[in-house]
Amino acid sequence: MELPYGWETKFFKDSFKNISPGDKKIKRRNYLDSGALPIIDQGEEYIGGYTNDETKTQEINLPVIIFGDHTRRFKFISQKFAVGADGTKILKPKEFLLPKFAYYQCLQLSIPNKGYSRHFQYLKKNMIKYPTKLEEQQQIVNEIETQLTRLDASVRALKSVKKKLDVYRKSVLKSAFDGEILPFESNRKPLKELVSIGKERANPKFHPNKPYLGMAHIESLSGKVLETHYAKEMKATSAVFSSGDVLYGRLRPYLNKVVCPDFSGLCSTEFIILKPNKSVLSKFLAWRLRTSEFVNFANSLNSGDRPRVKFSQISEFEINLPVIEVQQQIVSEIESRFSVIDKLEQTIDNSLLKAEQLRKSILKSAFEGRLVK
Repeated sequence: MELPYGWETKFFKDSFKNISPGDKKIKRRNYLDSGALPIIDQGEEYIGGYTNDETKTQEINLPVIIFGDHTRRFKFISQKFAVGADGTKILKPKEFLLPKFAYYQCLQLSIPNKGYSRHFQYLKKNMIKYPTKLEEQQQIVNEIETQLTRLDASVRALKSVKKKLDVYRKSVLKSAFDGEILPFESNRKPLKELVSIGKERANPKFHPNKPYLGMAHIESLSGKVLETHYAKEMKATSAVFSSGDVLYGRLRPYLNKVVCPDFSGLCSTEFIILKPNKSVLSKFLAWRLRTSEFVNFANSLNSGDRPRVKFSQISEFEINLPVIEVQQQIVSEIESRFSVIDKLEQTIDNSLLKAEQLRKSILKSAFEGRLVK
């Protein structure tokens, strides 16, 4: 596309100064939840953590732009900060670029996704387009921010509604098992009286075409199977499950990974295979284990970065057990309400996707010289 009148181009590498953070990088394990100095890293959150060590302050002229070499994220920094370790680039726009103008242009540059590889090498190959007059750059920045302010307000509202839907999901489960949706007589039984444990193991290479489920394949709270793989893609010894079993994710119980597959296959040994007896429906049990009450209970049992729950630790947990017919009614009511929530969430996700497309369109127009006349 032809450059607008009064615009020029330069390679990215000729438009920014790459500033070394020196020996002041802070490792993630040393982050604080609060403190005097924000730590900026390549993570999704604008501020990764905090430190009280003022000697870690980056002594540079602000503002600057942070680029995540692994994550491809850009952050505009205008306050004093410390930098997180690994993959955090500090970029200072040169004098012919207004910092905010440079930042917004960075957001729409083409950088291929190479996973967790380094991406700065690809960023440097981009061309920066800019009007030579700084006043015109400022006009473009003003119009971008006017339009993005309205868009961001809409996005915040959508995300707020989405969070409320998550709260409502948990509320539905609590009401269901407290007898508020469908009253039932109290009949409390420890988990160990309702299930046996599947202990069969298998080598995936002898069952190459069986479906395989890992923890990452299960959606938190809902228990939906997001994807399956063939067992032939796995190497480690796997657990064997049957249709109707309840697979409880014992690793990091706060992730709330509980699934009740309607097929047989192999799965990660990070699942405890629960085989319900005739007194309890598989789906009823699975939904009960997804409640906040049980998740909080299981999560309190162990500590550390990778807490794991043993069946012996949760076997005494009591479950209020109505008759089978009432269990089925409760399951049907939960699934009906979750279905409505899912449809609402899908509508929100579609709107958020459109908002992101609009954001890209605004930035594209800005740096093609079409946003400001």
